[in-house]
Amino acid sequence: MTARMSDAPSGETPGLLRWLPLALGLALFVLFFIGLFMGDPTRLPSAYEGNRLPAFSLPPLDEAETALTAADLAATDLVGDNIALLNVWASWCAPCRNEHPLLMALAGQGIAIYGLNYKDSENAARGFLARLGNPYRKIGADRTGRVAIDLGVYGVPETFVLAADGTVLTRHVGPLSSEIWNNDILPLIDKAMLDSGRDAGTRDPGKMRITDDVSG
Repeated sequence: MTARMSDAPSGETPGLLRWLPLALGLALFVLFFIGLFMGDPTRLPSAYEGNRLPAFSLPPLDEAETALTAADLAATDLVGDNIALLNVWASWCAPCRNEHPLLMALAGQGIAIYGLNYKDSENAARGFLARLGNPYRKIGADRTGRVAIDLGVYGVPETFVLAADGTVLTRHVGPLSSEIWNNDILPLIDKAMLDSGRDAGTRDPGKMRITDDVSG
């Protein structure tokens, strides 16, 4: 004889239904866990993709320089096929040290790189650049991390890739590498060139492409 749900005593919840909320909650947790740890965290989208970053102004790391502002990231005289990078870094960040040779190589090709120095001491940041080189056109010191929060920064290092008009093409969480730059970011730059009416095929294949392993 097969028991039916209607056969359950009045006022008692059948065993299956009693455990259903717990089972659903567990299933949702598993899906969240898979998405958090099995997805690619470096590809977290920015809320500003396709838009300009919000206005900000940061004091310069070097007192002889001027403040870093959002307007700097939309300069009309940018070289390097009219793109700019905003790199979030700190002297205490080991992955920042690993990606630094790549930034130096990109700066050597004329690509405009701006630095947001995150929760760092002035002396430590200057020492970092003195030892490893300075790829940045301007550096803003975000001592409290407030601007980074406003930009939706996930961690350091982090790099925003911006078109000449200041709109965000993409952002990369974690250290950049030659492989990531060549395979993930350059195609987005080419697409942006096409969308703006420029022929990406006219870009010198060697320009902006990193041919050597320059990771630290």
